[in-house]
Amino acid sequence: MLELLLTIGGVIGVLLMLLAYAGIHFSWFDPTKAPALFMNLGGSSLVLLSMLHAFNLPAFLMEVTWAAVAAFGLVKLVVGRRRHLVLRQAQDEANYTAAPKSKSASS
Repeated sequence: MLELLLTIGGVIGVLLMLLAYAGIHFSWFDPTKAPALFMNLGGSSLVLLSMLHAFNLPAFLMEVTWAAVAAFGLVKLVVGRRRHLVLRQAQDEANYTAAPKSKSASS
């Protein structure tokens, strides 16, 4: 039963990676955005899990590399968003402090 579940997981993983690959080429997905990256990471992880049943060194190396590249892309995406937010906050603060002060009604 476990072997069957691992095989099914591996097939689902392959389908996820193929869908991401085709989606990028048909312009359904942006390869630098989260959906395609998560599909590649999830797919390669499922294929790696399926290798608990039948290990294959070349396939293992391919899937580890595939997962690492997808994970790097996700980290880069998160760091880029965080950096963008920090820069935007700094710009907003600079605009706030540079804004002219209004004269009070009492002068």
